Amino acid sequence: MIQGKSDQELIRGVNFLLYLQLALNRGVTRVSREKLGIDTGNPSGFKTFRDLMNAWKAQTDYQLQQSIDYIGEGYEKYGTVEHSGHGKYCYNPLLSALTLDCIAREKDVTKGGARYIIWHVMGEAVANTIDAMAAIKKAVYEDKTLTMDELLTTLESDWKDKENLRQRLITRIPRFANDDDYADSIGIELMDYFVERTRYHASRHPSVIFPASVGTFSWYMMIGREVGATPDGRHYGEPVAANLCPVPGEDVSGPTSAIRSYIKMRVRDLAAGAPIDLRFSGSSLKDEAGTQRLAGFIKSFIDMGGNILTLTVTDVEELRRAMKEPEKYRHIRVRMGGWSAYFVMLSQEQQRLHIQRVEHGLA
Repeated sequence: MIQGKSDQELIRGVNFLLYLQLALNRGVTRVSREKLGIDTGNPSGFKTFRDLMNAWKAQTDYQLQQSIDYIGEGYEKYGTVEHSGHGKYCYNPLLSALTLDCIAREKDVTKGGARYIIWHVMGEAVANTIDAMAAIKKAVYEDKTLTMDELLTTLESDWKDKENLRQRLITRIPRFANDDDYADSIGIELMDYFVERTRYHASRHPSVIFPASVGTFSWYMMIGREVGATPDGRHYGEPVAANLCPVPGEDVSGPTSAIRSYIKMRVRDLAAGAPIDLRFSGSSLKDEAGTQRLAGFIKSFIDMGGNILTLTVTDVEELRRAMKEPEKYRHIRVRMGGWSAYFVMLSQEQQRLHIQRVEHGLA
């Protein structure tokens, strides 16, 4: 945002994992059975991992063009974003009075009155997509322990009678957030493409600023419901990883490795934000020495070029007790996609997700 001078909106739904599903299903979503993408060919005919990556890129590029053109052309043709969901009668007079140029132009902030119009383009489910792509690359194209047809049938059935296979793909394939170049190199290619194509499509609409970002806010459960079973071991409807965070439980090499993987994901170019959320055990941060360890970790994150870091200091047993006796733990807060929320006010599903996340210690 440009404080006091800009309107800022959000193009969400740039769901990396959904685009992988579209690449594996000829542009059709497995959840609603709608044709949301383009036909990138029968995945059984993909001879190499590069064929799959190219299909994902084609699906992503199509979605980016549709979204950015929709917003950009709205301003160019109509000078407003009424068509985007704001509606003809949606106004914000207080914000308009406080935003530069709106009064001079006699236009509401939601109708193009601000000096700068910013639409953040927000990527989602990045970590899940990296893990899913790594699973396909290794199992289908390198080790050849699984055919593409077998994988597609398994995903269609939501891993029915295939729990051994699911566990094998979860435990034996390199995963994002462990400073493993096998997985991270896939993530780098995904993120490079996302940033560059966002910039390309944005360049055709100079009246609007379209910065790239990665985030989920608190919508990670809803995002997961948009996507069927995926090769990273997800069941249909399970939440995706929040923001640019590891898939819960998969960052097994410690917080420093998680940060190193994160830094590789072109976060310096994500002007609209790319939070990574980590939780530390309170027992590892006791006294002045613990405070200094945490301060050193945060400073290293900044020195390495980190974007946004959010931290929760608690312990799993305390959260479990809070689920059983919420009236005694009303003070506990946890991170929810960029802000803090009272743990006892969350749904039980959200509470369980917080408990599932790896709790790190700082040695």
